[in-house]
Amino acid sequence: MIMTLCATVFSILLYLFFPAGIEATVHYTSFIFIAGGTAILICSMLSFVNILMPVQYLEQNLIPNLMELFRQDLRLHLSQLILLLFSVVSFFSAALALHIQDPTYQLWLFFVWIILFGIALDGFREFWRRATILLNPTHVISWIENDAQSSIRKDDRKSLLNDIDTLSEIGLRSVEKGKLAASTQALQPFPSILKLFFDASKNFAHMRHDVDPTLNVPGGDEASYIVFYLLQRLELINDRALRERMETVCRQMIMTMGKITLNCAKFDLSMVSFPTHFLTKFGLKAEQHHFDEVAVLATSTLSEIAKSILTEIDVTYAELVEPFQSIINGLAALARSSYKKHREMGVRVLKQPFIELKDLFRSEKIAQHRDTPEIVRSIDNVLEEFSVLEQMLQSIPTIPGISTSEEEPT
Repeated sequence: MIMTLCATVFSILLYLFFPAGIEATVHYTSFIFIAGGTAILICSMLSFVNILMPVQYLEQNLIPNLMELFRQDLRLHLSQLILLLFSVVSFFSAALALHIQDPTYQLWLFFVWIILFGIALDGFREFWRRATILLNPTHVISWIENDAQSSIRKDDRKSLLNDIDTLSEIGLRSVEKGKLAASTQALQPFPSILKLFFDASKNFAHMRHDVDPTLNVPGGDEASYIVFYLLQRLELINDRALRERMETVCRQMIMTMGKITLNCAKFDLSMVSFPTHFLTKFGLKAEQHHFDEVAVLATSTLSEIAKSILTEIDVTYAELVEPFQSIINGLAALARSSYKKHREMGVRVLKQPFIELKDLFRSEKIAQHRDTPEIVRSIDNVLEEFSVLEQMLQSIPTIPGISTSEEEPT
C-alpha cells in the first residue's frame, strides 16, 4: 500500500503544481504505458524464474516439500497475477490512448495509470517479501507449525502427519548439515502442536479416527498413535545429533521431551510411561556419548515432571502407579548409569531426587491417595538399594592406591 499511496500523492501533486508539464507529457502516454508495462512484465518473469532455483536447492538440502509450500502460497501468486494484469492493462491503455483525441481524457487516463503503477510496485514488494519468507528456514518452520495447527482445527490428520514429517526432516537435515539454529528451532513447535491436538481430542465434537492395527501402539487409539508417531521421529533426530556431537541439540531434545511428557500427563496419565521411556533412553544415550550435562538435565526434567503432575493436575481419582513407576525407573536407570561412569560421585547425590519425590508424597494432599503406599514402596526400594551401596563403601577399608568406590549398585 505504500507505493500505491505514494503514486496517488504524486498524481495529485502533478495535477496541482505542474499542469503545463502534464499537458506536454500527455502526447507520450502510449510510449510511457508500453515502457512501464514491459518493464514490470520483464521484472516479474525474471523474479519468478530466479526464485525457483534457491527454492529447489533448499528443498533438496534442508526443507522438504518447499516447492509445495511455494505452490500453495496464494499471496505470492496473487502478487504475480497483479503484475501480469498491470502489464496487460498498460498495453490496452497504450492502444486506447491512440484513439482518444480529448487531452482531458488522456490526462485522467495517465493519472489512473500512475496509481495502477503504484499498485504494481506494491505487488512486486509483496512478491519478494513472500519469497524471502520461503527462503528463511525460521519463517518456514513457523509457517509449517501454523499449518499443523490449522490441520488440527480442520480435523485433517493426513495433513497433520505430513507437517510432523516435514518438521522432523528439517530437524534431521539441519543436524546433518551442522545448522544449530535451524535444528533447535525445528524441535520447538512439537510440544505446542501436541498440546493443541490433545485439546482438540477432548472436544466432544472431535471425530475419532481408526489407526493401523498392525502398529504396536499403546492403547490403540488416535492420541497414542500421534504420540508414538512423533516420538519415533524425535528419536531419529536425537540419534543423529549424538553421532554429530551436537550437545546443544540433545539438550533441546530433552527439554522438548519434558514438555511433551507433561502435555501427555495433562491429557491422560496413562500416556506418561511411553514418552518417559524415550526421555530416559535419550538421557542414557547422552551419558554414553559423554554428554554429562544432558544426562543431568534428563534427571532434573523427570523430577520436574513428577512435581508438575502432583501440583498442576487433579490426581484425586487418578491412577498414579503406572506413570510414577515409569518415572522412578527412569530416575533409577539414570542414577546407575551416572554412578558407573563417575565412581567418585557420592551416593547421597544419587539418592536426592528420590528423597525429594518421596517428600512430595508425604504432603497432605497426596498422602491420602490410594496409590501412595505402593509408590512410596517403590521409592523406598530404590533408596534401600543405594543405602546398601553406601554401607558397603563405608565398610571397605582404605587401601593406599586403590579406590574404595569400585562397587556398583545392583
